Amino acid sequence: MNPIVRNKGSRTWSGHWSCIGVLLFLLAACSKEDEGVTNPITALYAIPPEDTLKGMIGENTLLTNNRTWYIDGWLCITNEASLNIEPGTVLKVLKGSRKDVEGGLIITRGATMIANGTKYAPVIITASDTSIIYNRVKMGIMLLGKAPVAGALSVTEVFPGMNGSFAYGGQLPGDSSGVLQNLQIIYPYIRRDGLKAGLFLYGTGSRTIIKDINVRPVVTGIHMRLK
Repeated sequence: MNPIVRNKGSRTWSGHWSCIGVLLFLLAACSKEDEGVTNPITALYAIPPEDTLKGMIGENTLLTNNRTWYIDGWLCITNEASLNIEPGTVLKVLKGSRKDVEGGLIITRGATMIANGTKYAPVIITASDTSIIYNRVKMGIMLLGKAPVAGALSVTEVFPGMNGSFAYGGQLPGDSSGVLQNLQIIYPYIRRDGLKAGLFLYGTGSRTIIKDINVRPVVTGIHMRLK
């Protein structure tokens, strides 16, 4: 599949899928500058060619709002990469083989998530199938920062059974894990007390911007709003 190339400052798919596409784009930008046309490149963002995401992402990545994105398990943003999500984007966590849902986004230390939703075009994270009643739901977003915490901790202490250490904390109280605004986490029906869904902050620094986060069930009811 050919890479998607757009100019947002600039954004394109980089990495092992299309290194050539990135090189050509950079050369074209340099050529324009030589001709006296100012077209600064602020950042390169990779747009995944497939709509199902799993495992780890270690490069700057853009999720566009022109299609639905599916998350298979926990998707980890590593290597100090940035995950940029356009307003109005919908992400759906795939259900397991049984009536369980477990997955979402993990922003590791040094990485960032930029999800600048708007009032009328929020970023939405939900389950892929909200029509059934689940036995267990563990989904949402984890921000792992470098701010001081009481002792060395790992997410596995909060979510037992997860692969990897996912350590958090450090010596940077002013650390930033990104910007999350106008974001909704909508969890499905659940049969019993097996719910753990929401936005989880671990060692998140003071420069992280979190505003208008709505965590609620798929039906209208009690919800939580952070401002």
